[in-house]
Amino acid sequence: MRFRQFAKEPGLFRARKQMQRSSALPFLFLLSLPGFQAALAQGPGPCFSTKAGTIACQFIDVASRTYAQAGTFPSIDTPIGNAVLVTPLASTQPVPSPASGFTYTFDPTNSVYVRSSTSFGPILAERADTIGSHKFFLGFAFQRFVFDKLDGSSTHSFQAPVPAPGGQFNENVNFDLQLNQTTVFMTYGISNRVDVSLAIPISTVYGSVVVNSVFVPTQTSGTPIRLFAEGEHTATGLGDFNLQWKATAIRKESAAVAVGTTLRLPTGDKYEALGAGTTGVKPFIAASVSYKKLSPHLDLAYQLNGKSILTGNIFTGVKRHLPDQFQYAAGVDAGVTRGLTLDFDILGAEVVHGDRLNQNFSQNPQLFIRKSYNMTNGAGGFKVNMGGNLLFVANLLFRLNDAGLRVKVAPLVGLSYGF
Repeated sequence: MRFRQFAKEPGLFRARKQMQRSSALPFLFLLSLPGFQAALAQGPGPCFSTKAGTIACQFIDVASRTYAQAGTFPSIDTPIGNAVLVTPLASTQPVPSPASGFTYTFDPTNSVYVRSSTSFGPILAERADTIGSHKFFLGFAFQRFVFDKLDGSSTHSFQAPVPAPGGQFNENVNFDLQLNQTTVFMTYGISNRVDVSLAIPISTVYGSVVVNSVFVPTQTSGTPIRLFAEGEHTATGLGDFNLQWKATAIRKESAAVAVGTTLRLPTGDKYEALGAGTTGVKPFIAASVSYKKLSPHLDLAYQLNGKSILTGNIFTGVKRHLPDQFQYAAGVDAGVTRGLTLDFDILGAEVVHGDRLNQNFSQNPQLFIRKSYNMTNGAGGFKVNMGGNLLFVANLLFRLNDAGLRVKVAPLVGLSYGF
């Protein structure tokens, strides 16, 4: 991490060009912390000791030195802004479905299990069919997210006037946040109608921030102070584990309805954006029908969350409720041939009372506001039988609106095998 202060220097223009080319991480959340100076006066917290330099604390490392050079600190007192960056990264990104690509039913005539579906099922959505008694499914999928939008604004050029005692900071921030995630999942059939699944994400998170700031004193005789700071950090580790059970409640010849629950365990490091920092419970219902080679499906779920430091006060340790989500997926998978399935889905999440970037800062001097919003994505991909029970999976996720922390396109590739 490097820090420079400069005023009327030739290097200023080089720094500006560097900022335009650079990538970055969460700048805004520190400005939203109530009582920033008071928190510093109480003594160094985790962000100044054991957690210094982590994803959630990175801007503190950069900005606290920047503000100290100006001799003053921001006076904004708003909801915690970490929730618009780190928390969505750790808790709102679509994950691969642990549903088996192969489903089986018992044929009493021949006393054997036979494949019961003409398609290999959806990629990011759940299917109503269970895997089959004592059947096992193992796989992994890799996804890459490069975030470029925050509530419709570019993450590479955010500007805001930030009031402070004795003057104002005119901030120009360029941040970059990237996620590479490999999810290992497995499913086991307890009976013909019930299966259980485990999904284990292994993630690498990269973040960097470049800040150009000008402190303008309120005194007419004061000289503006130009400040520049930058920093970057990469973290790798296990994310939040997901345990799931699913039971087929209704099964007809061409239709099925299943119910289930997913339990998210807080196993990922919340300071490194590897986990949400709290337990989550998601009951869901999945329905699907089959007509010739087509299998339309619909999923409805409600994600219930506990309290997390990422939506609370990262200085004092006070936690706040992580916003709940109403989630849905609707789409169709088509078994084009016995060895190829095409899949298309619309995936949505209604984030209940989530933190958002304030688009009317000039009228309301709050960097962040709490308001429900909708995140909608499209997804298209395919599954190919590579031989035996081995499947290759490929998919592209793309945004259909701008709310929240978003990517333009997120690719996915994976392999799975049924036993």
